[in-house]
Order: sequence, then structure tokens, then C-alpha cells
Amino acid sequence: MNNRKRKVLESSMLLFIEKGIQNTSIQDILNHAGISKGTFYNYFNSKNECVLAILEQARYEASLRRNEVLVGRDENDVEVLIEQITILMYVNQEKNIFSLFEAVFSSQDCELKNIVSQNRIYEIGWLSGRFIDIYGEEIRPYAFECAVLFYGMIQHLMMTWKDAHIMAFDPLKITRSVIQNVEAILKGKMDRKEIIIDDETVRILQQKIQKQEITFETVIKQLSGFIEGIKLSNGDCNKKGEEFSSYLLEELNREHPRVYVLENNLKAFHESFKDTPHLAEAKEIASRIWYLLKVQYSQKK
Repeated sequence: MNNRKRKVLESSMLLFIEKGIQNTSIQDILNHAGISKGTFYNYFNSKNECVLAILEQARYEASLRRNEVLVGRDENDVEVLIEQITILMYVNQEKNIFSLFEAVFSSQDCELKNIVSQNRIYEIGWLSGRFIDIYGEEIRPYAFECAVLFYGMIQHLMMTWKDAHIMAFDPLKITRSVIQNVEAILKGKMDRKEIIIDDETVRILQQKIQKQEITFETVIKQLSGFIEGIKLSNGDCNKKGEEFSSYLLEELNREHPRVYVLENNLKAFHESFKDTPHLAEAKEIASRIWYLLKVQYSQKK
């Protein structure tokens, strides 16, 4: 992501929170970012696309950190899951995503609300899968509903805490407590064989998510373009980042890419672009490679 596009997103985010999404015009964004209308439309077709890009950035960031937490650890350990869940809270706090959600819901914009709804369904689906990893295949019929209950409890505990206190809540403490609640609820549901959100409901919800196709070919193409962009960057001499990028590209082009090599180099790859205009795209590429590794691993199970 180049500096101009990043500046557009930063300006949009500040204005959306300060003025509300409906009350922020594209001209407001142009003035704040100091860019022309043509430059804006080079990156986005609409104001709503800015919102989508901001949410996607946060999702890539959270996904990346979650996967990095797993390296060398047991994915069936509930403490690892607790860490992964709190990562999303930290990312949302760092990027002020909670405030953006509030701006979306006060906008009365159906398209924006649909974007946020898809984001929520995606997160519930992720947590549902992690519950199955930890508690076993037998809880699959109850997993999605328990994920819904988890986020419902988290949301209302956070809102209630915020109404009463100035100081921030402790994400680890609240997550651990709600996980214990979910474990008790899950046991009760299984004993009663009680399911409200059944397979058909889950299927309908998952169909609402617009999934972007990610393949080794598309990631290789993106990484190749990324390397060319680094080389063409004026005044940006990042040999370390270029070397990591070329190393990953070489590995991805192997007939059988080595999972352990990719896993052990992805963090160093994106961190080599810290404090550069290329960091956001490096994180996006790393997140997509993690996704491919997870898909590949699940197919081997």
C-alpha cells in the first residue's frame, strides 16, 4: 500500500469517527488527505469501499497475529485460544474499530451494515472452528451457537463495564471468564441435545459472506508485484525486506512448499517492513499465506 492510499484511509477513519459516515463527504476526505478527486477514485469507487478497506486491514492484522501465536504451540490448548481471542480486542482498540462500528450502525446505510454483518459472521465462524479444535468433533452441532453466545456475553460485559468505569477492561480476564461460561453452557446443551442455530441456519449465514478466492497462484502474483514495487520505490532502500520477499517467493514456487520454512519466516518478512509504506501490504500477503497453509493442513487431516 503506497503512502497516498494509506493517507486516504487514515483521513477517512478520523472523519468517519468525528463526523459520522453519512456526514462525511468525499470532498471532506479529499481536503483532509490533501489529494485530488482523481487520486481518490484511483483507489476506491465509493466512500463505502473506504470502510471496507479499513475493516479488511483490521481483519488481516488480527488473522496474522492469531496465526503467529500458534507457531510451536498446541492449537488444542484453551489458553492459546484465549490469547487469540484477545488479539482481536487489541487490534480493534488499536485501530479504533469499535468506534467505526458505532458510526456504521448510526449511518442507516444498508450496504455498510451488510459489510459489518459479514465481518461478524466471519468471526463467529472462526471461533466456532476453534471450539471444535479444542472440545472435539462431537460439539460441532453446538459450536456456532456457542460462538454467538460467547460474543454476545463479551459485547454486553464490555458495554456495561464502559458505562461504569473510565479505565479499560482487562481483555484476558473477561475472555477467560466467558470461555468458562461457554464451557458450562455447552455441557448443558449437549446433555439436553438443545440446538437453536441449526446447520441450515449456519449454512444460510455463511452464504452471506462474500469470499475472496485465495490460491497459491494469486499470492505468488501479488508477492511478485510487491517485490517489483519495492525495487521501484524511490528512496526506499530495504534490502532486508527485499531478501525476505524473494525468499518467500522462491519457496512458494517450489512444487511442494515447505510449511515449516514459511511459518518460521512470515513474521520476520512483514516485520522487515516496519515503519515503511509497504507494511500494510506485507501483512496482507503474510495473512494470505497463513490462510493457504491452514487450508492445506486441513485437507491433509
